[in-house]
This record gives sequence, C-alpha cells and structure tokens, in this order.
Amino acid sequence: CGASIFAGHEMIKSLPCKGKEVDDVLKWVKEHKLCAEVVSNKNRVTCGRVNKYVEGYHYVYQDPIALRKHDHKPVTGFLLYAPKEYDEEFQKLFPNLCFFRFAEYGVDIGNVPHIKGQGIADVLKYFNLTKEQAIAFGDDIQDISMKESVQYFVCVGNGREEVKKAADFVSKPITEDGLLEAFKKFNLVWVN
Repeated sequence: CGASIFAGHEMIKSLPCKGKEVDDVLKWVKEHKLCAEVVSNKNRVTCGRVNKYVEGYHYVYQDPIALRKHDHKPVTGFLLYAPKEYDEEFQKLFPNLCFFRFAEYGVDIGNVPHIKGQGIADVLKYFNLTKEQAIAFGDDIQDISMKESVQYFVCVGNGREEVKKAADFVSKPITEDGLLEAFKKFNLVWVN
C-alpha cells in the first residue's frame, strides 16, 4: 500500500509506523475485543481473537490467518477487522494514521495513504523503466491510483464498477484467464 516497496527481494522503501502508535492501536484493538493483522516488511501477524468480523472478511477474501504474538519489528500498517461503527472513534483517536476502508469488515491503516501508484512509480524508477514499459492490474478502489504510473491499467472482470470505469481495458475475471486476455490485447504475449 505504499509503506513497504520491494523490487524482487530488495526493499527499496520502508515507512514504518511509530512505536507508540503501534502499541496504542493494539491496545485499542484489545480493549474493543477486535482483531487486527499487524503488517511488517517481512510478515503479517494476526493479533486478537478470531471473531465474526474476521470470519466475515475471510469468507470474502480467503486470505490465510497467522495467529501469533506481534514481535515488535517495524510495523508498516494494520488490517483492522471491524465494521463501520468503529470508524469515527478510531479516526478521532489516531488522526495521524491513514485510514482506508475497503470492505465491510476490512480497513487498511498506516502512516501513509493507501496509494499503490506511488509504489509502482518507485519500482519503475528503481529499474530505470518508464511508465510506457509497465502494465498494472487491479480490481478494487485503491488500485485506481496505479493508472497514472503505467501505460495500461487493466481491471479484471471481477473488479468493482468504479475500477472498470477507470481502466484502459476490462478483462475477463482472473479465474477465466483475465491476465492472459489482457496480455494478448496489448501484444505482450504471443500464444500459438
């Protein structure tokens, strides 16, 4: 989401949250009997008990859950599992953190805005590439920012309507070879 950027296995940018903010967020999560995933440059650790919000999120996204104690490595962000009713309180208590609700029970939280386009631009600069040499794929609102950093922005067919409207091309869903369809469309692959 822009807080950690890797080029291959090399980290080219890291903007961790402040230690006190991390502790305060985790304390707030615990006090509200919620659950959050703590994101560092190397791993993601889920803190708190799995509850109906976590289950609701994972029913849709089906990401793996790694329950273990947070090890206080530099934290670049959080995935808060909570409904909208907690948004106002959280934002009031943590005005210096960027807050991006992307799902019914999913909120990305970090010290930088959730802008993937800047991350793409940083990677291209690292490899000395231009935006004309890049293509990006997305399906959700936060992916739209990539459009400005690449020549072609593709929304896969299972993406949100807002993303489809912003895209240069809308492919079939990912499960129906949507990536291959887009690569063919832009002459990036030849298939016999």
